[in-house]
Amino acid sequence: MLLKQCLAQFEQIYPLKISVDVARLFPIKSKYKDGEILYDRLVLGIIPAVLKHLEDTFESYDVEQIQLNETPCENLNITNYANKLLKSNFHIVFNYEDVDAGYTAYAGVCKADAVTQRPVAAFVYINIRNNVLDDRAFTEQVFTTLLHEIHHGLGFLSSYIPLFWDRDAKQHKALNQVYTSSPSYKVRIKTPGVLKWIRDHYNCQSTSGAPLENMGKQGSQNSHFEATVFGNEVMNPSAFYNLQYTGATIAYMEDMGYFRVLEPKDKMAEILHWGYKKGCGPL
Repeated sequence: MLLKQCLAQFEQIYPLKISVDVARLFPIKSKYKDGEILYDRLVLGIIPAVLKHLEDTFESYDVEQIQLNETPCENLNITNYANKLLKSNFHIVFNYEDVDAGYTAYAGVCKADAVTQRPVAAFVYINIRNNVLDDRAFTEQVFTTLLHEIHHGLGFLSSYIPLFWDRDAKQHKALNQVYTSSPSYKVRIKTPGVLKWIRDHYNCQSTSGAPLENMGKQGSQNSHFEATVFGNEVMNPSAFYNLQYTGATIAYMEDMGYFRVLEPKDKMAEILHWGYKKGCGPL
């Protein structure tokens, strides 16, 4: 145990540096009414604000700088322009769609470390039709939508539940270390930080874990916190106004073992009134 503690002290930790490829958003300028305003609001305003938020919350284990070269990211080649500027340890390729569908955006991991599976690159598609970019009043909603989606790109996904990394053992955690099941919820995250948060928030020390969404389509199920328990928490399944970035999401990301929360750990956490001190009944 002492040896593990000594080795942990010498782990390489770097500031989280996020680079982006926004070349595919450029047609917005000419394709839409007030397109230049929409583009500037998104690319020069909202996206940089989301990236700063993440860089002010986390730092990165192990990966100081990534090398992506001209390789596809979810069928999207990383542009020469982005690659020349790439001095980061996480990269995001943005694209947009304009479709009559019920989603505002979607995202996922497209490149990962060969050993740990720590995400190093992600894609984010923005559905322009369902994002109100021409009204400043909706800036916060678009901000939290992108913050939500980038967390999927960082690994908040059902497919990453088997890939929580044990930094001491240098291997992926056994599933029974990550989650448990109950009659009401197939997946309850039981990792230390998430378990502490849900017990403290609800004032229920007997709960076995924080439930993930147990309904929804593939790609949504078990990739979000359960809405009836987490309400307007940022990683709930639905995008709407006044989402809160809480210690639950922050703990989930740190418990995955790829990123460490900057001190003080509650600096970026927002208050969630939903369910606060309601006891074990809602769980």
